[in-house]
Amino acid sequence: MDVSMYDASKAFANPYWRKTTVLSALGTYFNYQDYDSNQVNQDLMTKVLTPQLASLAPDGGAYLNEVDFQQPDWKYVFYGRHYNKLNIIKSNYDPNDLFYALGAVGSDRWKQILDGRLCRVWNTNVMKLYLQSCT
Repeated sequence: MDVSMYDASKAFANPYWRKTTVLSALGTYFNYQDYDSNQVNQDLMTKVLTPQLASLAPDGGAYLNEVDFQQPDWKYVFYGRHYNKLNIIKSNYDPNDLFYALGAVGSDRWKQILDGRLCRVWNTNVMKLYLQSCT
């Protein structure tokens, strides 16, 4: 489907998807019995492979469902310049953040702690004071 004929300002996917000519996917070996080797492989993806690929297309992006969950610049990489507007829309339709996914719009208002629970992170923006709803 050629989406280039539609007005980009009315679509909220990362605008670079509209100009994509190449799609690539990276992966590393996953071992169900060795967490440490999985973390080493994930760090290889985050710190070495993805930056090398991004250097070939500095204005590229990533698709949320097929992404490095440790992506440091996830808001820009997943949503481009649309993140702030999407965040406002999400706040209007989901003010209690009922819907959550790692890397989804608004997920920065939550933090996963070691036991797997999600804890709300409050930011007053005035004093940069962060309070968590659970510890």
